[in-house]
Amino acid sequence: MDILFKQLVDSTKPSLDISLVKDLTSLYEHYGIQCENSLMLSQVEKHLYENIQDNLIGNQLYKAQLFILKEQLLLTHFIKSKKLQPYLGIIEIVIDAIRSKDDTPDQSIRQVVSLEDEDKWHIALQSAWDLTVISPQKLEYNLQDLKRRYRRQFVVSNSAKILQREGYEVDIEDGRVVIDESQARRIANRIEADIRLLGGIEALRKLFEVIKPCYNEKQGRYHLGRTV
Repeated sequence: MDILFKQLVDSTKPSLDISLVKDLTSLYEHYGIQCENSLMLSQVEKHLYENIQDNLIGNQLYKAQLFILKEQLLLTHFIKSKKLQPYLGIIEIVIDAIRSKDDTPDQSIRQVVSLEDEDKWHIALQSAWDLTVISPQKLEYNLQDLKRRYRRQFVVSNSAKILQREGYEVDIEDGRVVIDESQARRIANRIEADIRLLGGIEALRKLFEVIKPCYNEKQGRYHLGRTV
């Protein structure tokens, strides 16, 4: 899915020249926007977002899959050093456009046109590209900002890279890091070997030392939750 999306992005170019950005009259003429009151850049952006909505909202692909695509882009970048921009910036624009049109309580059920419908996606992606010409910061890359915004993905990626360095094979499918059964068994066997070497009682003692801060004396139980 991410490969097809990247191909679509790479084969689409902006229709807008950067020289027009500061000339609102030319922008309105370029997109055929009717001027009712004063000229505003926000109206041009609104026109582009609506064009994305008009072409992509359909009944073939659930919007949740766009978030999976975004996860895939982030993980392949963090783990495999695959190129991230302009793909992340473009998919975020598309998601924002679809989200702003949502009128259902469960936004994940909004459906969009399949990536196989290249004509509609090219039109929508051209509008997304034009928005990056108007607002270049949408394609800016800052690793520290990415780590802050996508902390879970960054931590998961670091864990995956640790496994890779230890000789285990990991893959990325549908926005998730996956390990096949044989690799998972190798990891389990190694943990079991370490426990045998340390001794079961000593291993338990060490584990309870680690989780001691999570113990609630009033309830007489440990509160162990997921942390990133």
